[in-house]
Amino acid sequence: MNITDEMLYAAAPEAAERWLDTLPKREDCGHNFSLTFEASMAALLRRRRKRRWKTLALLAAVIAALGALLASGAVAERPDNYRVYAAQEDGLVSYSA
Repeated sequence: MNITDEMLYAAAPEAAERWLDTLPKREDCGHNFSLTFEASMAALLRRRRKRRWKTLALLAAVIAALGALLASGAVAERPDNYRVYAAQEDGLVSYSA
């Protein structure tokens, strides 16, 4: 007998319930971690917070640089009144504006 995808999709919710019912309740899972483990986790959390601030500072610097470029007029503007001329000689096309 071959198991089809439809059969697996139909059986998945019941299998999940059976598996979850074998686990202990959340209030029964109290565990006291060692001081060494708690200290290493605190160090990881501090490092993560520092990394988040560095990322935000970099993002703010990029936004400030883009704002300064826009404010200084460094962005090239296209003139409204221009024409493009095309010429073809010996199979080559040349454009001039």
